[in-house]
Amino acid sequence: MGKMTPAGLRSAALGTQISALTCAPDGLQLLAKRLPRAGRPAFVKLHPQTLDPVDVELPFRFIKARWLPISTVDTAYATRGLIWRVGRFGQGLFVSKSNGGPQDMPPPFNDPKLTVTAFAISPDERLALVGNASGFVAVFDTAMDNERFGQRLHRGHVTAACFAPDGKQAFTGSAGGELCAIDLPQ
Repeated sequence: MGKMTPAGLRSAALGTQISALTCAPDGLQLLAKRLPRAGRPAFVKLHPQTLDPVDVELPFRFIKARWLPISTVDTAYATRGLIWRVGRFGQGLFVSKSNGGPQDMPPPFNDPKLTVTAFAISPDERLALVGNASGFVAVFDTAMDNERFGQRLHRGHVTAACFAPDGKQAFTGSAGGELCAIDLPQ
């Protein structure tokens, strides 16, 4: 079972590196992809409130079902009219218009000094989550120069991140198999 920590944080150990996280469109399920090892399946379906596993023997047809898009540092992530991408060697989270033109954003966006190993954009594009190699996670308001949350949550690289469909929660995963849920202030 996930443990509750102060300030609306919960965590759970999944045992091996988490490489991707995504929520079901209804927000009732969280899917974690992890490195398969020692007989552990690669995909685990979890309850987003408790982080308890719901199903670990997932059929392939379930994996192909509709889930929210996954953002990774290896690929650009397109939202309504914007393209989000990580710079070379994890330096910066850059935003451009879908036509390729530059998009004015407040700091820390479009700044190569920001180190990024995982990121996610909320469905309404109001929030951006970034994680780095030291386990630090920050959630920024995309319209203002405002950090809504910032804390070291993991002992190593943040490797995966996603938001719940309503944007009220964010989830992060690490190279060490740690999964964290963050209740975001509205």
